[in-house]
Amino acid sequence: MIIGEAAMPEIQRAIEDVLRDDAAIGHFTRLRTLHLGPAELLVAARVTMADPSGAGQVAEALHETEQCIRERVPLATVVYLQPGSRGSSE
Repeated sequence: MIIGEAAMPEIQRAIEDVLRDDAAIGHFTRLRTLHLGPAELLVAARVTMADPSGAGQVAEALHETEQCIRERVPLATVVYLQPGSRGSSE
């Protein structure tokens, strides 16, 4: 492991599985991982919510998804999920 390196493919797949299986997430793009240290992994992704009905509900759903990622991949100490529209490229 080198600081700044992406996560190994099996860790990347585990994170993708959480995002794909999460009922709150409709779609995700731009998934990035980055080792911050030997036991720290940054995870960032742009997500589209399956039901973007309210800001409070979206925030709670994102928090729960972040927790699921941390449970599945304990190295994922920093998780950023950015909600966006499906047609957005940013």
